[in-house]
Parts: sequence; C-alpha cells; structure tokens
Amino acid sequence: LVEMENPETGAMQWVNTSNKNVRIQYKVNALKKQNQLHDLFKRSGVDFAVLETNKSYIQPLLSLFKKREVKR
Repeated sequence: LVEMENPETGAMQWVNTSNKNVRIQYKVNALKKQNQLHDLFKRSGVDFAVLETNKSYIQPLLSLFKKREVKR
C-alpha cells in the first residue's frame, strides 16, 4: 500500500499498488498525460526534450540543442 495525495483536493488515500488493474490504469493515465503535454508543446511551438530516469539525459539534450541550432 502506498499513501498518495490528491493534488487538487489535498485528500490522502491509500492505493494498493500490488493490484494489476491499479497499475494498468496508472500507466494509461500517465501515457495520456504525456501525450497531451507533447501535443500542447508542439502546438505552442515549444521545444522540449523527453528525459527518463532510467536513461542518460545527454543524448536527448544534445538532440534538442542541435534542433534549436538548425532553427536559427
């Protein structure tokens, strides 16, 4: 069990993370939010890099800087 806070209400809730359906729904919601952010950034003309905690940040940042250089 993991105690989580609802960022909108501040309410605390215990979540059973060993439940497969809970993990699947969390993943679905996270991917949906990620896609919404990517779409928003693209529509707004904002440059962005995708950084992951399990991978090096160097290549994504180098790619971002190279992309910006080409725009100039």
